[in-house]
Amino acid sequence: MVQGYAKKCFAENLDLFDVIQSDRYIMSKIPIKKLKSIFSYSKHFKNVNLIFRRVFK
Repeated sequence: MVQGYAKKCFAENLDLFDVIQSDRYIMSKIPIKKLKSIFSYSKHFKNVNLIFRRVFK
């Protein structure tokens, strides 16, 4: 389901979070707080500064 939405968003320049949030089935399975957590970049960028310090030391 998400892959189909991702393709649609790419083709139509839509926001994936908004499209998924409007899907009743997905939202009945995932609370909005969890969905926001899934889409948060903070986990992915958590150690960026550490990595740059190591690389450019």
